[in-house]
Amino acid sequence: MRELRLGAWISNQRSRAATLTPERIEQLTAIGMRWTRTDDFRGTAHTADGG
Repeated sequence: MRELRLGAWISNQRSRAATLTPERIEQLTAIGMRWTRTDDFRGTAHTADGG
């Protein structure tokens, strides 16, 4: 069995978004898929002073 890392799988889904079925996109969105990398980190960045 080939090991696939979650980050690679997510990246693959994002890059193939235009070819995924609407049902697949709906399923992934329903479980919290973030379709852009900027969504992953928005609002979670911390500064060196803890802010």
